[in-house]
Amino acid sequence: MDRIKMNHKMDKTFEEGFEEYVLDMKARNLRQGTISHYKDAIRQIYKRIPPTTMISTLSKRTMKEFYEWRFRRVGIANYTKQSKKRNGERKGKGSSNW
Repeated sequence: MDRIKMNHKMDKTFEEGFEEYVLDMKARNLRQGTISHYKDAIRQIYKRIPPTTMISTLSKRTMKEFYEWRFRRVGIANYTKQSKKRNGERKGKGSSNW
């Protein structure tokens, strides 16, 4: 019996990865409101990280620079940033306006 070879692209743009994530959310039957929330959030990210960025080029530094830009943009104090980090809001827990 012949093996089946998976023929898939090894790297994607940030936008392609997000679109794949949207399909996954739909397959998991998430509410349209939840999906819309993620689409709104990604628009904020695209203001700093272009959608054409290859996922393989993203690093911890890229994300740190994004968070710092976002905090400066909305004027969040350093104490608040530490509080959000401690409370796990960067990991998707709790609500956040940043």
